[in-house]
Amino acid sequence: MQIPKQTRRGARMKRIFVVDDSRTTIRIAANVIRQISPDIEVISARSGDEAIELARDFEDPPEVALIDFNMPGMNGIECAEQLMAILPDCKMVLCTANIQSTIQARASEAGMSFLGKPLSKNKLSAVL
Repeated sequence: MQIPKQTRRGARMKRIFVVDDSRTTIRIAANVIRQISPDIEVISARSGDEAIELARDFEDPPEVALIDFNMPGMNGIECAEQLMAILPDCKMVLCTANIQSTIQARASEAGMSFLGKPLSKNKLSAVL
């Protein structure tokens, strides 16, 4: 049994899952998230397939998943739909530079929130 990590105040640490094929974007997202709260643990995957594989093994699942749209293999919406079955309590957020209204509508239909890139502290704070 895994014991949840603790914050300085003793509460369970919040976990954020960042799924993006770009290492740079993952690093930027992690830095912005830590600016919001250094007590947030960031977990990352570089593809939808890797995200699904990791999600199946989570003992302490994340509260939020930030998922890029354009990735090799499956797109972010397809990834989120599979993750929702594995992580039903995790909030799914499509996080992409592709801000077309059709993409936003597809994300909404899939039950996802939408966040346009580039990432900022204000944008991320609004969805976390």
